[in-house]
Amino acid sequence: MSLEIERDETTNTSTTEDENIKDEQLLSDMSSSLDSPNPSALLLDRIPSQTLHKCSFAEAKSFLSKCEGSTNDSLWNHLSDLISKILEERPVNVIDFLEEYSSRVKRERFEISNNHIQKVYVHTSDLDYARRNIELIKAAEIQQTSEIVEDVNEEETEDGGATASDIKMGFLQFMSNFRQAGVGLSKDDSFLINLSLIKLQKTQPVLKYKFWGKIFGLKKDYLIAECDLTKEEIERRDQEEQDKLAGEKEQEEKDEEEKKLMEEEEQKQKEEEERIQSEQMKENPSEDKSDENRERSSEEKEKVTPVVPLREQYKRPKTPEVIEEVKPEVESEPPGEGINKKVYFVCNEPGDDWIELPNVTPKQIQIARKIKRYFTGDLETEINTYPIFPGNEKNYLRAQIARISSSTHISPLGYYTFHNDLEEEEEEENDEDEEEEEEKKMSFVSNSQYEPASIEELTDPSMSFWVHHAFHLLKQGRATFWKPKPIKDEEEGEEAEEEQEEEEEEEGEGEEVAEEALPLLTPLSGDTCLETRTMWSVRQTSTYAKENAVAFVVSNLWPGAYAFASGRSYGNIYIGWGHKYLARGYSPAPLPHPEEEYEIGPEVMEMTDPTPEMEEEWREKQRKKEMEKVAETEGEEEEEEEEEGDEDDEDDD
Repeated sequence: MSLEIERDETTNTSTTEDENIKDEQLLSDMSSSLDSPNPSALLLDRIPSQTLHKCSFAEAKSFLSKCEGSTNDSLWNHLSDLISKILEERPVNVIDFLEEYSSRVKRERFEISNNHIQKVYVHTSDLDYARRNIELIKAAEIQQTSEIVEDVNEEETEDGGATASDIKMGFLQFMSNFRQAGVGLSKDDSFLINLSLIKLQKTQPVLKYKFWGKIFGLKKDYLIAECDLTKEEIERRDQEEQDKLAGEKEQEEKDEEEKKLMEEEEQKQKEEEERIQSEQMKENPSEDKSDENRERSSEEKEKVTPVVPLREQYKRPKTPEVIEEVKPEVESEPPGEGINKKVYFVCNEPGDDWIELPNVTPKQIQIARKIKRYFTGDLETEINTYPIFPGNEKNYLRAQIARISSSTHISPLGYYTFHNDLEEEEEEENDEDEEEEEEKKMSFVSNSQYEPASIEELTDPSMSFWVHHAFHLLKQGRATFWKPKPIKDEEEGEEAEEEQEEEEEEEGEGEEVAEEALPLLTPLSGDTCLETRTMWSVRQTSTYAKENAVAFVVSNLWPGAYAFASGRSYGNIYIGWGHKYLARGYSPAPLPHPEEEYEIGPEVMEMTDPTPEMEEEWREKQRKKEMEKVAETEGEEEEEEEEEGDEDDEDDD
């Protein structure tokens, strides 16, 4: 076997050597043909398949790597760049425009190296800006121009519509008047806010809207819109409020009935127990007395007074009783009245959904006056302050809006008037009370006979040609003074109630005086001055072109509150941090003084500890007292027994 194997190996080696020699000859022929000017002279049909595999990569690369042509570039480099570009971009249907890719690769290779302009697409912020606001633009395409122009500077008229002067000025013109004075928002922001207000009117039950202003925040800002709801929405909310109050009353009545039933049952049980005891006493009174006497004697004998140490003899002082003066909480004004007359919506950026703020309460306004806090831009942020604020950031925002509106919303003198002279109402309601007349003074309408004041009058430093048209906030946190209702007893009659009311009125005159609010349309000349500056600053936008000048008013009490007047139009806006000016800076409210835990007396005073000898003397005294008490009780018992024996002898006789 070994011989056969050796023969095979020798035969195999001889055949491989012959094949290698033939392959070398063919390769030399191929190389000579590749070097020839006519490459077609190479006849691949004459080359076997095995030899083609061996000369595939090296010879093909050497052929493709030759630099030819005017560019002095190789086909190998061009094809590799072209394939890599196609793999990076991965376009659709590459075969249709392969020639364009090839020419582009050639141009990029021979561009100047100093040209660093990127050919790759980069995501820009302008596209995000357009995508975010495209919905507002699409919504405004359907809206007509007559509907875009809204009442941005006046209250509701008697007919519920807008006057001719309102329609003349739209929101963009409204903002351009402020830009003349150097305040306001940019044109782009004004345009987007205008579209966002149109979206608000479409998505919410809003009859009229007005841009109130912008309050800055640490993370995001607040855009605020002041709105009037539709009559249907007001009626629906009033009905919900009435249903809620009715449900609460029913629940209170049920709770009172349950309490009464429980008290009646307890009273019946007590009466039954007393009746049973009285019946038992009538049946056997002598036994009861004898049993009671025996029980008392046994208990007195069994009682052994323990020896109390001297330290425990001292009595502990009584725990202090917390006496709080519970004052009735001031009721909040109903929706549509006073400081809750308007409804406010907020959003962080144009295009965001508008969120309605809740109605403000008097307590929230009272606490907001005592704290100072920056807004964050999140309505659900907690307000951790002292005094404790009842609510979160949306309640605090609503309270600050009410405070700013009450102090800074002004208008030219004569622009508004009270509607007391309407003939139709006088004919229908001839008998009107004084209260109804006062209620009429709480609302006003635009004056159709208004004559604009001159620019000199509007810029007068006395501010006598400007008036407040917003409700004045009282110390209670309301627009009208609230007095708690007296508690009426059911047993008292009508005469007793009248006497009680008269007494309370006499007491109220001495204790608490009803605060009077400033009437509407009061001139600004009556405002009190600050310590270091006046309440208002006024100027005109141009001293050269007075025909086109605008009277501009700045509030020094609330930095960021502005107003303008030009012809038959005016406007108010607030752009700031929502903080009031304080001449001496903000100082938080001090904490209350700690109350005394115990009354100072001998029970809580420090004393020297007794010595062991003093304790023994005290114990001996206590024992003597106990012996005397026991002797007295025994003598009393003997006397009682003797008296009972004498009574029995008398009965026998």
